[in-house]
Amino acid sequence: MTREKTFALTLAFCVGFVGAAHAQSFSDVLGRTLTNEQGSVVIQSNGTLSGTLGGQTLRGTWDVVDGLFCRQGSLGTQTIERACQTVRMGGNTISFVNSDGQVSSRYDIN
Repeated sequence: MTREKTFALTLAFCVGFVGAAHAQSFSDVLGRTLTNEQGSVVIQSNGTLSGTLGGQTLRGTWDVVDGLFCRQGSLGTQTIERACQTVRMGGNTISFVNSDGQVSSRYDIN
């Protein structure tokens, strides 16, 4: 099984399903643009992510560890340290939740 399929299956299992008219699993958002008031992000099935947040370029990588979405990278010249988060989906939104239960970011799925 390819790395992408393994990630997609793991995330689909961990995230669960929402309404049929909306993204049904994390794999449904791969390659789609996620937007919020700060900017936009695209999470690719090859383990990379990119976008623009607060006018700065976002670049990074991601994987799944123990059912958590783990990512690291850079935003402009700032290093983003590795962090693992729970993914919550509902309707056309996706949220990334820290281990303390606080939502770190929420995006519309386009």
